[in-house]
Amino acid sequence: MRRDFRTTPDWENILPSFQQPGRYSGAEYSAYPERKNSVKFLLAFPDDYSIGMSSLGFHTVGNIINSHPGFSCERVFAPASDLEEWMRREDIPLFSIERKRAAASFDIIGFSMQYELSFTNFLNMLELSGIEPLREERRDAPIIMGGGPSFANPAALSAFFDIIILGEAEGVLPQVLSLYHEEGEKKSFLKKAAEIGGVFVPGISRSARFAVFSGFDNRYFPVSPPVALTECAHARINLEINRGCRNRCRFCQASALYSPYREKSVEELVEAAAESVASTGYDEIALTSLSGTDHTDILRLLDELYYSFRDLGVSAVMSSMRPSHFASELSGRIARMRKGGITFAPETPSDKLKQVIGKNISSDEIISAATEAARLGWKRIKLYFMIGLPGENTEDIESIVKFIADVKKSSGLAVTASVSPLVPQPHTAFQWLRAEDPSLLLEKAEYIRKKAPAKVSRFNKGQYIIESILSRADASLAELLIAARKRGARFDQWSEHFKFGIWEEAFRDIGASWEEYYYREFSTSEALPWENVSLGAGRKSLLSSYLKATGG
Repeated sequence: MRRDFRTTPDWENILPSFQQPGRYSGAEYSAYPERKNSVKFLLAFPDDYSIGMSSLGFHTVGNIINSHPGFSCERVFAPASDLEEWMRREDIPLFSIERKRAAASFDIIGFSMQYELSFTNFLNMLELSGIEPLREERRDAPIIMGGGPSFANPAALSAFFDIIILGEAEGVLPQVLSLYHEEGEKKSFLKKAAEIGGVFVPGISRSARFAVFSGFDNRYFPVSPPVALTECAHARINLEINRGCRNRCRFCQASALYSPYREKSVEELVEAAAESVASTGYDEIALTSLSGTDHTDILRLLDELYYSFRDLGVSAVMSSMRPSHFASELSGRIARMRKGGITFAPETPSDKLKQVIGKNISSDEIISAATEAARLGWKRIKLYFMIGLPGENTEDIESIVKFIADVKKSSGLAVTASVSPLVPQPHTAFQWLRAEDPSLLLEKAEYIRKKAPAKVSRFNKGQYIIESILSRADASLAELLIAARKRGARFDQWSEHFKFGIWEEAFRDIGASWEEYYYREFSTSEALPWENVSLGAGRKSLLSSYLKATGG
């Protein structure tokens, strides 16, 4: 692909010929402004506009960049199939949605990497920009920057990025932007950036630690983000009320990524909510967190939000809560919210497996909370379960079916359930765990789906295999990602686009098989591919937890 435009397309007449052209127009209310004579930063999300525009982290980073003197930010998302086909046919490079600049003309392109199955979209966006994917083969190209939870394991991705922001961007990215503004020259900038805490520069850094934003205030909270012109996954205000989790489940990478636990004051949160309501027009405020009911002043927060916005027709919603908290005086406050449905994540009803994963939520607490929810007017409940846990047997699978029936019988609520297999993640106690046969996992999920008195969602076996492999990838799998992209892999997180056959062929292209990597055993005595970055609990603590869970 070309790096720039041969002639400027007639965007006003061209874009309406594609599906949902609003996602490419850049004409949203509060779209990013242009600054003359500034460093040009292209903020990229390797998924559809509807997903990226629902991301609080994406909007926060955009706000950090636009708040920084001497920088201007524009956005780009992975183009849908119809637009991409036209771009390739007409030799049109990837472009920013605000001012339709060619991606390769920016000084920095920063990618928000949120999940493993978006990696091929990232490579496709580089390809559409006319930029070589491998860092060492690029010449005269923008700096390729990355950040997000995918870098809990940067082993495979390091081959593609010039600089990586590890952890929470609020405290690190402003330093990096200031340094670039001072230095400008790429080599000098990268060498000095490697000295900043929370920055990993492939080829220079040997190790780095995830950054923690100790302030955790409203300094960079995006109260006036661009308001999407097309339907989004979550068209609402995302108000992060706390960060981190008081409970450290052994399987949970998020609790490691966002520790220690912190929270914002009620006053800060109500102020941010008021500004956001005024600037966006949204009528829903989602209280986002890993566990919202852990907030020490949650009752007063819910009261303040209710009385501040009820006359405006704006309501707050909370999806993340502990059942023990719900079945208390908190339930009355939550009942005033919009009652779409209530969600709990028991993971397993088996007392044995609860001890294994370190999640201390009793089945009785969930049944009591469901019964209370029904009394207060809720009609539906969704339950999340995890299979493939260490020590799991047939009785444990049967217990999920029985528990779903007990919830339905006790509460009268309509039950839906999600059954997903455990993905062993870096920086968790299960990072050493040997993967279970995916066909057996699918059989377990199918048994639950057929036997449980609920609508049970399925998982895609192929997607699960690739996600599991990429989550614990080593540097050699950069070659696999390139091979998969060359064979047409894109939008792998979307089941309608994912093709496992492409990945099987890509493995053959590099002289390997998916089984070789999926069933790879990680010894507790070996150095792990991701241990050049550190966060949360150290290796010694994780190993102790792993041995306790597995009886080793």
